[in-house]
Amino acid sequence: MDHTKRETAIPNYTTVLMRGNIYQPGADTSGSTMPNDMVCHMLEGEPTANTGSGDTVYRKGDVWSCAKGMPEYSENTGTMVAIMRMIDLLPA
Repeated sequence: MDHTKRETAIPNYTTVLMRGNIYQPGADTSGSTMPNDMVCHMLEGEPTANTGSGDTVYRKGDVWSCAKGMPEYSENTGTMVAIMRMIDLLPA
């Protein structure tokens, strides 16, 4: 779900887009690659993610960044819904 989109003053990017994903317990991503640079924030839940350097459990309040082309695989291994917000940094 897209939340908001705006132009940015950050060099090399023209737009920032904030979106959210909701993962039910047991849900996972497809294992594709990051389509662009982004900053992520965990609002709720504790999914396990692997972006190429091993499994990491992200907990409520955690923030992290990913670069375009990094592997993207995550699974909600917890017992509650996980809600993650992503801020996509979009080039021209």
